[in-house]
Parts: sequence; C-alpha cells; structure tokens
Amino acid sequence: MVVPLIVFALVTGGLACTAQDPSAYYVGGPFDVGRLPKGLEEISGMVASVQHKGLLWCHNDSGDEAVLYGLQPEVGIVTRLNVFVEGGERGTAVDWEDVAYDANKRILHVADIGDNNAVRPYVTIYSFDEPTVSKLASKDAVDVRARRRNLVYPDGPRDAETLLCDPRDGTLYIVSKREKRNRLYRVPETSDTLIFEHDFPFFSATGGDVSSDGHHVLIRTYLFVFHWFLPPGVSLAEATKVAPDTVRYEPEPQGEAVAFRADGSGYYSTSERENGGDAAPLWWYPRTSTADSANILRDVRRPSMAVVPTDTANVYLLRYTILDRHNVNINVHNVLMWKIATLVEDTVESGVQERKIDLRPYRPGPVVVVLTTSGTTTSIVVPE
Repeated sequence: MVVPLIVFALVTGGLACTAQDPSAYYVGGPFDVGRLPKGLEEISGMVASVQHKGLLWCHNDSGDEAVLYGLQPEVGIVTRLNVFVEGGERGTAVDWEDVAYDANKRILHVADIGDNNAVRPYVTIYSFDEPTVSKLASKDAVDVRARRRNLVYPDGPRDAETLLCDPRDGTLYIVSKREKRNRLYRVPETSDTLIFEHDFPFFSATGGDVSSDGHHVLIRTYLFVFHWFLPPGVSLAEATKVAPDTVRYEPEPQGEAVAFRADGSGYYSTSERENGGDAAPLWWYPRTSTADSANILRDVRRPSMAVVPTDTANVYLLRYTILDRHNVNINVHNVLMWKIATLVEDTVESGVQERKIDLRPYRPGPVVVVLTTSGTTTSIVVPE
C-alpha cells in the first residue's frame, strides 16, 4: 500500500543553485517536505538514487526484515527490495544502520554494523546492483541477490552507524560511533579485516553520505552535520583528515539519516520516530551559492529563534517569533539529544517573544534549545 506524503516545501526561485566555489557547501532551510510513512518509523539509513529520479532508498534500524524501501517524498513508499544472498538464503538484519550508493556503478551497499555493546564477532555489508527502471516498473516488491561480506575490525568490535561510498573508485568506509574521537575504517578489496585510516574530532556519528559526483562528504552527529570537499585525485581517507566545515542543520530528536539529493541541489535529513510519537518529518536543506543567500532561504512559516548572551555567563535572552497562536513548549537537550529540562510548557503565544533562560545548571558542554509548537519544531545549539 502506498502511503501519501504531503509536500510543504517553499523554496524561493533562483536561490537554490550550484555554488560558485566548488569546495564550499552552503544550504538554506530547513523545509519540512513531508512525514515519513508507515513502515519507516525506525529509519536509520537513506540515500538518493541517480537511476530513479526523485527516489530515496531507505531502511529501518534493528527489528525489521532485510528490506530496503523506495521512498518518493511526494508520494510515499513505492517499492521494496527484499535482500537475498547467494544460494537463495534471505539476508539478515541484525542491526542495519546505513546504506551507501555507488552512483557510477549503480550499486547499493547496506551496512549491518550496529553493535551497541561491542560484542559482535563480525559486521556485514550487503552489496547488490540497483534494479533498473524497467525491473521496478509496476512492482510493489523486487527480490535482489546480494554479495555478503563479513568484516572484522583490526582493533576489536565496536558500534558504528555510518557507511560511505566514494563513487570515484567504489571504495567503502565505515565510521565508528562510541569513541570520544570517531574512527574511519576502509573496507579492503579482498581481505576481511577493515583498515583503520584516522580518527575524527567528534563523536556520535549517526549517518553520512557522499555526493553522486564524488565532490562532497557529509557526516552527521546528533548536533552537527560536518562537510568535507573531495579534491580530484585525493582519496576520501586523505581528504577527511583536515578539519571539517559545519553546514546548516537543526538538531532532531533522534537524527539518524542524511542523504545528498542526486542532482546535487541540497541534502535531506530525518530521524527515528521518538518514543512512539508522531511520524518524523523529512527535512530538506537546499544548496545555495553564498552564505548570504543561505541565511535568507528559510521557511517563513516556521518559528525563528535566536539566543543572545547576557552579561551573566550561561544566561541568555531567547528571542523567537511565531506567526500564529500556538501552544509552545521549550526544552533543553544534551549532546545526545536527550531532554534534560523543560523551560516553558504548554503556553499559548504568538508574535515576537523574548524570555531569559538560565543554562548554568546544564553545563558543561553544549546544549540544544528546542522549541515545539502544535505544527512544527525548531532547535538551536548553544555552545559552551
């Protein structure tokens, strides 16, 4: 059954375009372009197809079958890929965490790499050819035959939620999650032992993607989306040794999946449904040519919010604007996006608002202020 998604995007023409500086990556937004349909409540991985225009390949976290869902944001789930391996055995989904796409060879790679307790003797990557347009036509589900690779870490089991594919040469990389400095591992062509490349200056990586042209990399955490430019002739492992940029991103309750749009015009982000709550939004961040154009490309129907320091350390003025009258809740979340405090609960407000907030009880470290109305949510990171 196809479950519809409603499109709410409002994008000003002429602002979302290819950046003049190929190494820069500016985005506006976010725009709420719909709610994830039934069947993707625990979404964990997402990637855009080049072969099938407008299609996102997605999968759930642990608990689902070995299934990849074809999602069209304006329609819903339009197809399913049932993953089998050689010999006709059904693939398993111990803890699927990410999906990567080789845009040149049209190969999908699904990463069964989740390991919360760091006890799995090996992790698994399923790789298979993306079905053609003719094969998917008028079919609700397609069986695919995958190559299954069981891989071990050179330094012991660990949890990971990010798989990257460099489409320039097809090389796969896994990014770990639990360390204070997450680690990058390369998947070798023949050996079953992953190769450690380097570590990153961040923790809790929950997803990532490489643009279809092989020029840009995104890795997301709960609070940030980091970006690297991939110069021609430089491997992904080498290019990501430099300090990343951060791109515009509003933290989500359980942000897991991120994917470039296939045409390079921006990126999508979404999260798991929070504690059985409402279906998660699919957020769209359109690419712009400059930082200035990114700052003005926003959905004016969503609340705007700013945090202004005062003379007292960690005490701020919270300024926000709500177009219509709404019930407003304002909460504080920690670096893992767990709610740790409620500042405002169920007040009815509209227009321009200002209130003083004291974040001293919630330091040290950055926190996130999340404003929720009856229609949407907006958030802002307040660094220490």
